[in-house]
Amino acid sequence: MQTILAADPLGILARKERRALLIMSVIAFAIVKAGLVPTEISVFGIKAEAINPPAIFWLIALVVLYFLVSFLLHAFPDFFAWWARYNKWRHEQNVEAWQYEAEFGSEIHESDPGQPSEEFMKSFQKYANPHRMSMRMVLVRAFSLDLIIPYVVGVIALFFTVTAALT
Repeated sequence: MQTILAADPLGILARKERRALLIMSVIAFAIVKAGLVPTEISVFGIKAEAINPPAIFWLIALVVLYFLVSFLLHAFPDFFAWWARYNKWRHEQNVEAWQYEAEFGSEIHESDPGQPSEEFMKSFQKYANPHRMSMRMVLVRAFSLDLIIPYVVGVIALFFTVTAALT
């Protein structure tokens, strides 16, 4: 279980795409909201002085869109593979618990028929999920920080750059 909890839900490529998406989104915010549109561009000794800001905004929007789609295409399969590993582990734990219950489930208190014995309950506790809260925290971290927040930041950056390009 600790291996699954500690495992990174995103692969190396998805992490790189996430980083690129967040960096490009910050650059898009800076250009659009702070008005950091260059007045001239000089590349290889060639100067371009008449710069069309809407064209730059469209170019930035296309780059953000590329990184957004690329991130989603790499992140979701990684996340679902990680989720499948967790569910496989959980299924194995349930099978062990069911086997244990089938073997020892008939033990009952003589004074209260129908109730499991204390010995059964103590031994069955080890099959209860002691990591339920930590797994929820891992899921919140993995799903929100690794998937949702980069996606939302990218969509907002895309919205602002397209809006700036259209005005």
